[in-house]
Amino acid sequence: MSRTSRYVSLLREYKGMKFRMVKTLLALWLLTGLAAGAARAEIAWHWEDKFSNNEQAMLKSWITHTLSALESLVAPLPFDIDIHFYRLADRGEPVPWANTRRGRRQGVNFHVDPAFPRKAFYADWTASHELSHLLIPYLGEADSWFAEGFASYLQYQVMRHMGEMDAAGITGAYRERMARARLSYRLPDIPLAAASRELRRAGAYPTYYWGGAVYFLLADTALRQGSGGGLSNLLRAYVACCRERHTRVAGLVEEFDRIAGEPLFSGLLREFRERPGFPEYGGALEQLEIQLQEKSADIGKDLVALLDRLDRHRRINRISAVGLALVEEGKVVFSGGLGIMDHDGSGPVTGESLFRIGSITKSFTALALVDLARTQDVDLDAPVLDVAGSDLFSNDWAAEAPVTLAQLLEHTAGFTDISKSEFEFNDSDAIPLSSTLTRYRSKHNTAWQPGLFASYSNLGYAFAGRAIEVIAGSDYEDYLQRELFGPLQMNDSGFFLSEHQRRRLVTGYDTDGETHIPYWNMVYRPFGGLNTTVNDMSRFLRMLMQDGELEGVQVFPETVIRRTRQPTTGLVASAGVASGYGAGAYSWMHGGTRFHGHGGDADGYLSRYGYTKRNHSGYFLVVNAFNADVLNAMRRDVESYLTRELPAVAEPEIHYLGQREIEALQGRYLPQTWRFGDGSSGRTLQVLSEGNQLFTVMGNRKRLLIPVSERRFRRRGQSEATSAIIDADGERYFVGPEGGFRRAG
Repeated sequence: MSRTSRYVSLLREYKGMKFRMVKTLLALWLLTGLAAGAARAEIAWHWEDKFSNNEQAMLKSWITHTLSALESLVAPLPFDIDIHFYRLADRGEPVPWANTRRGRRQGVNFHVDPAFPRKAFYADWTASHELSHLLIPYLGEADSWFAEGFASYLQYQVMRHMGEMDAAGITGAYRERMARARLSYRLPDIPLAAASRELRRAGAYPTYYWGGAVYFLLADTALRQGSGGGLSNLLRAYVACCRERHTRVAGLVEEFDRIAGEPLFSGLLREFRERPGFPEYGGALEQLEIQLQEKSADIGKDLVALLDRLDRHRRINRISAVGLALVEEGKVVFSGGLGIMDHDGSGPVTGESLFRIGSITKSFTALALVDLARTQDVDLDAPVLDVAGSDLFSNDWAAEAPVTLAQLLEHTAGFTDISKSEFEFNDSDAIPLSSTLTRYRSKHNTAWQPGLFASYSNLGYAFAGRAIEVIAGSDYEDYLQRELFGPLQMNDSGFFLSEHQRRRLVTGYDTDGETHIPYWNMVYRPFGGLNTTVNDMSRFLRMLMQDGELEGVQVFPETVIRRTRQPTTGLVASAGVASGYGAGAYSWMHGGTRFHGHGGDADGYLSRYGYTKRNHSGYFLVVNAFNADVLNAMRRDVESYLTRELPAVAEPEIHYLGQREIEALQGRYLPQTWRFGDGSSGRTLQVLSEGNQLFTVMGNRKRLLIPVSERRFRRRGQSEATSAIIDADGERYFVGPEGGFRRAG
């Protein structure tokens, strides 16, 4: 029998086993439940070289997010860990080297280059590999093939839970690395386990790392075919019961077999120790890809599984409360909460619990102004100073480029964000909007010519709120209560809390999920001061995706709702790019499907709503902690659920540029906008070519720029143009989600 046939036979043998097993399965489920409720590992941070506060925050976020994904995949580690950081620059990658620390205290040493952007660290496999090592004890140098194979196999599974890879990406990475390792294996008469020491001595680390990963590929696919639910389920039970018992492979494998109920792991170990040559894995990769895709489909089709996944994110990250509304084909399928109001156990979260939603308030402000302008016959392209008062702000370009109402709503008005003193404002009194604008009037000036570039600014929405007051002859808060919340029957939404409502407000926490952040009174309520409930937001969602209609009533005209989705100002809109920031909402892609919506940060709360017109589905999601990584992981899960049955969106055909056209677009582009400060520290953008392909480079991040026309571009995985290169007033500009840039020279 060939080695390939022997391994396929082994898989079939385990597939047919009944895993004995009522007792074993009951024990596994019990242990799984215990692991899910276990306390999360505490991290002790050690900065062995000097890192700035921003660098420390970024590195902490990376490790915390990776550990959360590992614990979501398997289980919380049953001990605290030490993370040591060393600075190691100019090696061409964010994490040139790392290794685990074993002993009385477990942990990892990371040698990093913090000049790389946050996304580069998240896309790097090193942290997921090294932290995976900690799930099992140190097994000694002789069996390093087993330990390294274990960590190599798990690293991509962890990255999938981080949202960095999908099922096809995982199996593609396995296929490439295992095939490369097999080709480089030069010891056909020696089993992998016996050859690992020589391979290690020769520096052929990838060969025995990925040879060892084959062991866990075969074990995982066998477990998935049987009743065990896969390697992650087995490891969950192992961590709960037995993580600190064994320090040798024999004892570890015996424990794995006991949990599985059959000698799967010992049988594979014998094969790897006795069968000469690189281990064969037959069709195991193809089988794994099918299993992973089926698992994704099961989660997508099962609302209960989705809620369980979100709740697992919540528990692992010590978030007490999650609010969620799900709308499918215009109907609410879930509106409620997960968890409790605060860590003191004051009661469960429900659809009636109040949350702060931060900048999602802008969607309501914009909707109010667009509709008010319609009813009062005010042109959104009218100058703000003509409509809302001549002394709101200063504009050095007023003669040729006045700030318009539409520009306020689309962040193209030329303003930076509010000042430090405005951010720190926390007066609990209901001070009128006009008074706070007057107090900080000296800080309100345009920083670049209005109407050219999009740059996010809370200040613009303060002026939009004031415009509502002047046009309507009413306080901003009263107008929204009367003209938006009332017609939409959002009866629990508003800007000020009664004593009864304060008791229904979910407590807000910092990133750790435990440090309480007191209620913050925002200086300008139109940009972020709204309090609301999940049930109220579900009504808002349904109205948006039904173009203004709710329960048979046309609450707002369809033209008003369409206007919120469509950017009309700025160079990027003039180039025909439909994505970007409209009137109070922006768009993004998930798997090629365009979502519209907004996010919110409200000092202790993070939130997001989004909807797609492709199947009239959407969501509102809020957590009571300043933890963007968790919110984004939950958001990706929800968007995958909502788009699970949609056909793939074809990417636009590539518009191939000639060499002369490519050369004309290359160069160094200087930032023209900035959100804070004076703009002196803004990063430049480089457009360069390799062959007939264009790339952008910002910092250490290099990204492919795919032309869909001569001057409009998309990124890989996007179904439409999102950026453009434009000539205006004798200058050449790059505009897109990265910001606005002018070519130097």
